[in-house]
Amino acid sequence: APRTPSEVILELRRGNTRFRAAGAQHRCLARKPFRQQLPTAAVLCCADAPEHIEHLFDLCLGDLYVARARGSSTASFCFDACLKQAVTHSNVKVVVVLGEALEVREYLEGLREQAAVMSKVKAGALIVTGAKFDCTSGAIEFFDEVTSDETSSPPSSPPMSPV
Repeated sequence: APRTPSEVILELRRGNTRFRAAGAQHRCLARKPFRQQLPTAAVLCCADAPEHIEHLFDLCLGDLYVARARGSSTASFCFDACLKQAVTHSNVKVVVVLGEALEVREYLEGLREQAAVMSKVKAGALIVTGAKFDCTSGAIEFFDEVTSDETSSPPSSPPMSPV
């Protein structure tokens, strides 16, 4: 299982590559039912996202902490509460804000004001990044990683090449 934030985001990238190559493999169907959820990443997305978010990363239910919301003010309130839960109690190592680039960037800017999030980013215990989903190819493009120096940077690992 991935242990560092960089390993978690790499596994998300690899899972999306598998999804694009052959669709979700549904490895979780062969797995015994889980007794507890131990998500390593949280994904905040729009309520009308076209796919089960776990499938986009070729993961199973319970492998991700997923929050969906509709409408910008509702989404912000919902995401803030879910993010606090994911970061402080579920101890996720990666937070992906998935949606339209402009809205994602606006939300990421607001995250810089959240002490609980930024303290983990500064300590290297958390990666927070934006992402968008291409409905045609199934590709997820990561962008605008939140860093401790108050600037945005490219994601921590190079983009995966299209399959």
